[in-house]
Amino acid sequence: MSDEQLTILVTGACGQMGKYVIEGVVEASDMELVGAVDPAGRGQPLSEIVPSGPEDIVCSGHLAAALAES
Repeated sequence: MSDEQLTILVTGACGQMGKYVIEGVVEASDMELVGAVDPAGRGQPLSEIVPSGPEDIVCSGHLAAALAES
């Protein structure tokens, strides 16, 4: 198995499954959360959407914009 971290961008970040995925990625030692997308959460720090979410990641409303920023 590789020692590299997977970089993860979550779409649907404000939905129930998106929140579960974010929590799992944040807890995983082999993954790094680099972005989140959901029009409902556009402009909000991820920590406001998911309490365990990083404060330095802001939810994007558009996938293309999130990919360009990550």
